[in-house]
Amino acid sequence: TLMKRTGLRRTAALALALILSVGTCFAGCGEKLRETGGVIKTQDGQKTYRHASTTYEAVEVGKKVGTLTDTGGGSGTVYAIEGLSADEWLVTEEGYVLYADGVHLPTLTEMKPDAVQVCAYRQSIHVLRTVTGADILSDAVRAYTEGENIEYLGLEAQHSYKLRFTSAAYPALYFSLLYIEYGEDMVLDGVNYGRYFLRGVFDGRFVAVGDGLHQLMFGGETTETASETASQPENSGNGG
Repeated sequence: TLMKRTGLRRTAALALALILSVGTCFAGCGEKLRETGGVIKTQDGQKTYRHASTTYEAVEVGKKVGTLTDTGGGSGTVYAIEGLSADEWLVTEEGYVLYADGVHLPTLTEMKPDAVQVCAYRQSIHVLRTVTGADILSDAVRAYTEGENIEYLGLEAQHSYKLRFTSAAYPALYFSLLYIEYGEDMVLDGVNYGRYFLRGVFDGRFVAVGDGLHQLMFGGETTETASETASQPENSGNGG
């Protein structure tokens, strides 16, 4: 009958509208993640992420993936990282990198850096220069990974920079350290370590780099760049 056909059409229309609304919400609302005890899980429990150390930064932030809620009830947006799978890597709106269980975090040596950005950092990040040159970079990597780890005293620095190492092997990630210059030589237990140091905030390494490497970093082979503000969300706690 006409009434029956009309009722079927209405039922079909309502079903289609419901499907469309669910699809729109899925695309618009995005993934819902919840953090408990430092472990981040998707709502369905199928994916687990953890915080990478602040050594790692996203080179370019991609599209919004969803929202992250912590145990205190606070929430924020999470994004994909351009060039990486969102199933394995995410970045929060504050700039903190998240990585999925089973994903390997590369060491500085494994990244095989081909350049390092020397950056001023406070409210925003400004690239002062980009240093290239295989010898300079290998010396910097060797100094940090193999140099004597000495006590960090927290003395006021004359200058402090963020170094962001870039790599063709891991083009979507920065490996960041702090470069610290003091106004005078640091002497500990009778040993003069000089004025120039690399510091990894997360792993606690604090190593002297010597005058020679300082001259190479700040007066050697460089590609000068105009100061630019980083496009990704600011992570003021970066550095190792």
